Amino acid sequence: MKKLYSSGTHRKLPMLVCAWLLAVAVVWSPRAAEAREAFKPQKERISVTFRNATLAEVLQQVKRMTGYYILYNSDFVQDVKGITFSRTNAPVREVLDEALRGTRLEYSIDDDTIVVRLRSGEDAQSVPPRKKSPTAPSRDGSSTIGVNPS
Repeated sequence: MKKLYSSGTHRKLPMLVCAWLLAVAVVWSPRAAEAREAFKPQKERISVTFRNATLAEVLQQVKRMTGYYILYNSDFVQDVKGITFSRTNAPVREVLDEALRGTRLEYSIDDDTIVVRLRSGEDAQSVPPRKKSPTAPSRDGSSTIGVNPS
């Protein structure tokens, strides 16, 4: 009788099928689902306080507290300074809205990533720094940043 398989591949086929089934079982197991969930941002609400901070500092704090990846062009972000505000148990979007208020920047959140970019139609050369917060004189005559004088 003549051999149908001359190279021994008929013995490797069941092993390949078993390896494939094992890989599928591992990927779709409950533990794999838990691992995928672990890489998603952990907090949607955060408490923050910033006094005369840069936008880069604000974004770094949001990243640390939430687990989001944050992408931005440092040329657009580096000159945004004088950010002063405080939020308690606020949604991440509220914190970002306040941090970017008065700038020509916008953000989007997609899955686990925040992207900060120029607003549509803005020229990269015309991004001014954020305006300073209002100041009010303190009792000793020095100015206090972030205090509403009214």
